[in-house]
Amino acid sequence: MIVELKEILKKQYGDKYQLDVIEILKFPELVLDEDDVIATPTLIKYSPPPIRRIIGDISQKQKVTKFLIS
Repeated sequence: MIVELKEILKKQYGDKYQLDVIEILKFPELVLDEDDVIATPTLIKYSPPPIRRIIGDISQKQKVTKFLIS
């Protein structure tokens, strides 16, 4: 899933993107306090605004691509 996400990001933004993957089971404090993540997987797009989230299935490339560019 992460490999596919990186492919989508590279296709859309070249090398001008930042992807942070946080293992919520190892570091729950990083996401529970700051981002209010209550389910996994959660994909959060911060920039460009507005902040948007996909919760659940992120395996559909068309859905994720539309999410990232909108």
